[in-house]
Amino acid sequence: MHVQTRLFMPMLWITLTASCALTGSLVFERLDQYVASYFKEFADFSNEQKRQIETFTADYQNLFARQQLPKLNSVLIALKSLDRENPKPSVLVAYRYGHSLLRTTNEFFEMRFVLLAKTLSDEQIQQIEQTFIGAEADRANAREKDTRPFAERVEDRYIKGFKRIGLKLNEKQRQIVRHSTNDMHQLAPA
Repeated sequence: MHVQTRLFMPMLWITLTASCALTGSLVFERLDQYVASYFKEFADFSNEQKRQIETFTADYQNLFARQQLPKLNSVLIALKSLDRENPKPSVLVAYRYGHSLLRTTNEFFEMRFVLLAKTLSDEQIQQIEQTFIGAEADRANAREKDTRPFAERVEDRYIKGFKRIGLKLNEKQRQIVRHSTNDMHQLAPA
């Protein structure tokens, strides 16, 4: 994934959801459901395993609310005052936050996945493996076929990301996404 996309996709997502209290609330309320549904697609889990997944994704949502929202507020303030002539300091703050959030998320899920893994059958392990192999192949094929300008690809990813969590952007919100992605340039090679 491109460095700029990894950095700006979450920032734009956060900015758009934060711009409307109702939308932000809906996204946050659906966070655990989205994450749980995502994990449940990996294999044919038993009801007990599904409950386990639902519990640890709800716990993650609570952890996120307690520990990450205050940090996120600081990042949004830094991005709100972004100097277009010298954006590096604000972008660096957002990048560091994103890296920290990723590390915290990984640490949170690590032991929970280990405990869940102990309950998996060989068939479930194979299903999970095939899910990841298929997803990687799909992403590689999509990258090869997509010749649109970088900003258009990023815009499309934002819109699909919102759709994935059950939110359909109206035209004004799409214009915000479009405007925000127009000045983006691919930093990493394709």
